[in-house]
Amino acid sequence: MQKIIFTLFVIYLLSFPQYAFAVSDLAQTGQTNSETKADDGELKLGVAWPSPRFTDNRDGTLTDNLTGLMWVKDSFCANNFISGAATSIWQESIAFSIALNDHSLATPCKEYTARYEDWRAPNINELTSLFRAGLTNNTDISEWLFIPDDQSGAFSEIGIVANSVWTSTSVAANPDQAWTVNLRTGEISVSEKISLTDLNFIFSAVRSSTEPNYFASGQSTSYLDNDDGDFQKGITPPNPRFVTTELGTAIDKLTGLMWLQDANCANPNGNNWISASNSIHQGISSTPFFINCPNYTPTIIEDKAETWRFPNINELRSLINYGESDPAIDSNHPFSVTADKLFWTSTSANNTPQTSAWAVSLQSGKIFPATEKTEIAYTWPVRGPIEFPDISVSHLEIPYNSLFVNSENYDQTLRILNTGKSDLSIELIQITDANDQPLNKHFSIGRDLCSERELEAGTNCSLVINFAPELATELQAIVKIKSNALGVPELSIPIWGTGLNATSTEKSNSKCFIATAAYGSFLAPEVKILRQFRDDVLLQYDWGKSLVTYYYEFSPPLANFLAKHDSLRQMTRIILTPMVYSIKHYEFTFALILLLLLVKLKYRDF
Repeated sequence: MQKIIFTLFVIYLLSFPQYAFAVSDLAQTGQTNSETKADDGELKLGVAWPSPRFTDNRDGTLTDNLTGLMWVKDSFCANNFISGAATSIWQESIAFSIALNDHSLATPCKEYTARYEDWRAPNINELTSLFRAGLTNNTDISEWLFIPDDQSGAFSEIGIVANSVWTSTSVAANPDQAWTVNLRTGEISVSEKISLTDLNFIFSAVRSSTEPNYFASGQSTSYLDNDDGDFQKGITPPNPRFVTTELGTAIDKLTGLMWLQDANCANPNGNNWISASNSIHQGISSTPFFINCPNYTPTIIEDKAETWRFPNINELRSLINYGESDPAIDSNHPFSVTADKLFWTSTSANNTPQTSAWAVSLQSGKIFPATEKTEIAYTWPVRGPIEFPDISVSHLEIPYNSLFVNSENYDQTLRILNTGKSDLSIELIQITDANDQPLNKHFSIGRDLCSERELEAGTNCSLVINFAPELATELQAIVKIKSNALGVPELSIPIWGTGLNATSTEKSNSKCFIATAAYGSFLAPEVKILRQFRDDVLLQYDWGKSLVTYYYEFSPPLANFLAKHDSLRQMTRIILTPMVYSIKHYEFTFALILLLLLVKLKYRDF
């Protein structure tokens, strides 16, 4: 009994609407070497890496404490795997994770004793989350992965890193290719999928041990079962992702970063790394970079040179959507981008920080970790992250079941959450018709804990919306929420339901009080099944009539209480569902009971 109660309690907690925070902090790049004013090594912007970065789970797996991802510790294991069915090494990278889930590897991975069944081939953002900038003394990224600073949680089998490794992400412009990542240098490139003899390796397998703390790649098309487009793992950007301002800037609601809408105006013809950096950070003390940006209107605060800066590699790369190309940015982006050149980042290269830096191709999404600083590339200034309020709701639409006119009503709870990082002011909540006129019948707002309220970041409030039809027809309305949320000054939530006429006989026969409260209507299919069971079975026997009479006496107050609490109605539905299923499929239920009795009798005879 205790197990049942605990299980129901867990289901009860999970029944609450799940909110996704819109603003996600980028991690630091790992760069600590500074080569000029306000570069990545000086500012070190982003979430600091935890220490230790990796935890050895002592079962052949590692957990990345920054991203929440779990990896197979034997990083070379997949390269010993041959499925026999794959036509390319890229397909083998997918097949390996499937075999790992099926526990059917002919050659087990070293130290691996775990029994997880949700491994997958890593997508491009999962693999690049392992990058570390700022390594020196001829140390490459792979050596850091295999021998971390804290000497714990290291991957095994260093032999893999001599070459690039496959990701599960296909190239949007040419799906016959897939993205590869070089774990020595950090370079992101592409390779043809077709070869079984290419020099690209397979790196480990990955699974999510917690909620993701990294961005989805943007790929939404699947080219093979279990690839990136199939799983689409990572934080999904809000929609819309970018909000433009009257100043000629746009705010990325995923990261909170503010970008110039004209991506090329700061250096229209491109520039070398030092000159490009200086043009931003000298600001108004010499010739401000925005003198070339006619669509940008600086404010007094923005005139300060330090408000705009060179983006680091993580910031610039956060714009990349690997489901798009030319440019590889969200298709609904508001930017003017000429992507015929690379774009500089403020992150100097590993081992050669004086002469090289990381650069990004916004045309394709490729990363070049050691671009000579004397080359000509564009500069796209950034500032922030900006703190702003944002809004999320538990329901994007609210349907009601059919209810009897002037006799039935039903409540549903709407929760509003501030998913931004500054206070959300809820200015007005009202119900209107299709013509935007206030509506004062059929639908109404009951308990309102949200109107004219300031919600701190991460907090929520609730209001109850009641449906009590006065007409026998389909009824529709809109819940409108006005707030100071960035880019969403007014949120519209459609609601609808149907009013029905009913005879006195129908009303008297609708006394499935608890089920009606749980499922929202006397006409819900589940309620009909229970009502039919009452009429066809229980009321045919004296004991059944007594049970029904007793039910009618105690259930109305309980039903009224349930009707006011969404979570309790959810729990009640969970409890009633096995009963409804058993009644609906009584032949199967009877056969199962008979089988269990026969099994019990058989074993009792032994």
